[in-house]
Amino acid sequence: MGLAFEFAAEKALAKISASSIDDNKGKVWAAKVTYTGDKAADRQWVTDLFVEARTGDVTRFGAQLVCQHDSKDTAFEPSRPRLVRDVIEKLAAEADATQLSNDFIEVNEDGVEELVDLLCLPERRLPVVVVSTDDDYGAQFELAKLASRISGTAHLRSLKIEPSFELTRLVGKKLSTFNGGARIYLTGLDSQHDDPYRHPLWLPPKSGWNPNAGREIAKKVLPLGFRDSESGTRFWRLGLLRQAASRAAADAINQEGEAKQSAEIEALKLELANTMEEKETAESLMDEEAAKIDVLESEKALLKEENYSLRQTVESLQSGANAASIAINEHDIYNLYEGEPSLETSLNIISSIFPNRVVVLPTAIESARDSAIFKHKRKAFQMLWDLSTSYYSSLLNGKGDVDARKCFGNSYAPKEKDTISREGKQRRIFSYKGQSIEMMKHLKIGTAGNKTETLRIHFEWISTEGKLVIGHCGAHLNF
Repeated sequence: MGLAFEFAAEKALAKISASSIDDNKGKVWAAKVTYTGDKAADRQWVTDLFVEARTGDVTRFGAQLVCQHDSKDTAFEPSRPRLVRDVIEKLAAEADATQLSNDFIEVNEDGVEELVDLLCLPERRLPVVVVSTDDDYGAQFELAKLASRISGTAHLRSLKIEPSFELTRLVGKKLSTFNGGARIYLTGLDSQHDDPYRHPLWLPPKSGWNPNAGREIAKKVLPLGFRDSESGTRFWRLGLLRQAASRAAADAINQEGEAKQSAEIEALKLELANTMEEKETAESLMDEEAAKIDVLESEKALLKEENYSLRQTVESLQSGANAASIAINEHDIYNLYEGEPSLETSLNIISSIFPNRVVVLPTAIESARDSAIFKHKRKAFQMLWDLSTSYYSSLLNGKGDVDARKCFGNSYAPKEKDTISREGKQRRIFSYKGQSIEMMKHLKIGTAGNKTETLRIHFEWISTEGKLVIGHCGAHLNF
């Protein structure tokens, strides 16, 4: 009926336990691997696996990964076992009669109806994560990174602009995903009467880039798999399988007596042990959600406080006081903003704080808006800050450009290539106070040539005014 084994060698970092049932209905195998060799922290990783092959039915496979750790240890991102990705990649897997994928599957206009059928499938077990992208496949977070964490635990779909319009037409605006948004469609969706707030939606910020959304989606999707039911979707944990085998053995003893009683006691013991394991899992998930709420409330209060302080500073600057008459420490102002400001926000900050040092031309604002999906926002803000402080101070104190630019390292270029075309030069000429100024000096991030990874900040030092003029802050300008 049931076969089992345990293996834990002396000084081993993992303990392996497994059991199986083989009866007239088919075979079920389950295992638990407990790993205690995490060098990063005092953590215990528990992987539950099962394979179920019932007569006349599809083979079912399941894997769950649990990390047992101290409540103060939050320095890791949850994921599903790597084995799940390997099974999908090297074999094949499906759920809800739909093929699973390790990547986001792009849905074209002709495929939107099929997507809606999946969303509204009454017996659907897995959530569906839908992400709206631009026509260059740009999203508010890295799709590949999220897919690598949750593939196998959800159906993954992406929509460009036109297909998202079609989705809106079929399910309505409140339940749709568009304009760069990302959504988790939970099970039991009713497109006619469902509450849209039941299906979490992440809208992109003005900057267009929000990596935290991907992390939040993973945190919501992964716990959804920790459920057990009496239907065909049961997850066969090792404790549950042993309980089932023990119960079957007890039921197989027809005559009352000591053997029957012993079997019943053993079955009850395993049932209690399995119930306690399920209780601990449920409690850990509830504790995790409570901890998340506490952290979010603290972050919310902090952001309100920082937002108020920053607003007060900007209002003071806009009231007519100049930078020299305000007793504000540069580092204090810098510390007010520890997030990931968009390029446009960064330009607004430095031009407000340093009105006597920096002039931001409208062309710079326009190019910043055009590169709203640029990822490395913190680095861009740091560059603009260094430009307005260290670099500016060096030039003002009479040091040449060779000395001043040392604060940027390899991120500074004093000129463009000699092979630049006439059109390329024209793109680097900007109008300031009615004069055309050539801006070959530039700061640079990345060489990929796309708006997500690459940034160029073109500027010029106007020595007669003691000001830096920024003409461009966006994508790489063609040569």
